[in-house]
Amino acid sequence: MSDDKFVMMPMSDIHVDEDFNCRKKITPIDVVDLAKDIKKNGLLQPVIVAIQEEEKQQETGRKYRLIAGFRRYKAHLVNKETEILASIHPGGILTEKEARYLNLSENLHRQDLNILQEAWAILSLYQVGATQEEAMARLGKSRGWIQIRFMLLELPAEVQKEVAAGYITQPQIRQLHKLNKKGTKEELHEAVKKLKEAKERGEKSQISAPKSERAKVKRHRGKQEIFNMQDHIREAIGNNFGTRCLGWAGGVVSDGDLIKEIQAEAMRMGKIYRRPEWAQE
Repeated sequence: MSDDKFVMMPMSDIHVDEDFNCRKKITPIDVVDLAKDIKKNGLLQPVIVAIQEEEKQQETGRKYRLIAGFRRYKAHLVNKETEILASIHPGGILTEKEARYLNLSENLHRQDLNILQEAWAILSLYQVGATQEEAMARLGKSRGWIQIRFMLLELPAEVQKEVAAGYITQPQIRQLHKLNKKGTKEELHEAVKKLKEAKERGEKSQISAPKSERAKVKRHRGKQEIFNMQDHIREAIGNNFGTRCLGWAGGVVSDGDLIKEIQAEAMRMGKIYRRPEWAQE
């Protein structure tokens, strides 16, 4: 846009739809510092407006619609200004999709959004006919960038709130999304609580797999896990060869003692037993 498109425009000529803006509703308290800065230094970046369709002009009583610069516009209201520096989009009347792309792109460029606001903005683009490939190209973002924001929107509202507050990273959103699909609500909320507490302490935290999946995982077990399983077997079917093997794995049964148990078990089954070469007498 060239400078000759910058005009001082009566604010009463501009229709402002806060539901259209990807930041959603902006309150005066949100822009107090910005309003003070504009009062002192002037508006350094004009807001962007576009001509409305004639039907919308008649409906709203205003010729233009605000496309980008909602915080700057609100700050002018706080300062009780009646005019604002505006850049009139040269493309004439914009389609709803084009207007939303412009609004989101401007905010992404200014790094003015949190991830939840970005997610809602992407969703609004899809609702007016955008495709994933188109959004990737127009916004200069990867498929993964877009997918993770849709994952966020599938999480409960209380979890989204913690993400927007910065307690949860993007990789953790993927993990929480999986936990939300395959785990329980209690597991999800406990995971979010641990992540938040770790963030506040300045520590890293891992998200455990859902219990339903942990039962299927093959991995090395810690000593306490071995003893827990040993106790479970004892309670279920009594002390036996299996519990003694677990005792050996947990470090409380020696090689020699377990080999004697193996020899006795082999004899009980009528099998010939040969002591392994690595086993010492």
